Amino acid sequence: MPRDHDPAAVAVKGHYTPEFLFDGQKLKVSIRGPRTGRLMVTYDFWSRKKAGFGQISPSSRYADRGFTHLHLSTRANDWFLTRETEAALEAIAAYADGFDHAATIGFSMGGYGVMLASLAVDFDLAVMVSPHITFSEHQFPHETRFPAKIGNLGRALKLNERVVSAPTCRAQAAVIYDSRVARDVYHAETAAGRFAEVELVDLEGGGHPATTALTRAGHFGLVLEAVTGGTLDMGPIRAAHREAAG
Repeated sequence: MPRDHDPAAVAVKGHYTPEFLFDGQKLKVSIRGPRTGRLMVTYDFWSRKKAGFGQISPSSRYADRGFTHLHLSTRANDWFLTRETEAALEAIAAYADGFDHAATIGFSMGGYGVMLASLAVDFDLAVMVSPHITFSEHQFPHETRFPAKIGNLGRALKLNERVVSAPTCRAQAAVIYDSRVARDVYHAETAAGRFAEVELVDLEGGGHPATTALTRAGHFGLVLEAVTGGTLDMGPIRAAHREAAG
């Protein structure tokens, strides 16, 4: 992946052949779009039908908006906590160095990915949608909604301790959640503690993820506009959700 900013290449939208920054057996880090001045980091989310890595689409709504799109993929529902995690973070940190702006968005398990990647990237903006931060029955709140198949629980818990005990991030952050979903308030408030400047956004009745009602009403573009803009403005998202949720 070229490191030079090519303004002409940004105008070519719609198809971006993925290139792999890290190609492991358990984790993969892909890049879509040309090297620009702005980085967007996204993540796999938990999936009941997850069967391996799956295909990475050559399309990217973030690259279409002028971002270099980095995506962290995991082979299993393991919260990205594997024997390859440290190496993947090192690759991400090296690549992310030098961007003028870095933003990130993650859903459910991907919300934990935001917290994890913030160890490697100095984010300016961060959005977590219904973050799910626990992955084991040994962690409070002992949830079983999203059981993870983590091969080495001891390693995962050790890596998790590094995440939750790290200094708060300077990024302007928003945590979107649905207070009607069991334990989501706990997950949202705990995830919010990773950031110094954070707004909790309760999309009551939105479901899991909490933007589901917005998406069904055709307003997910508001979430994209928030995370790809210069500052996080949750006002339009709140207003559209009130209308969509009735």
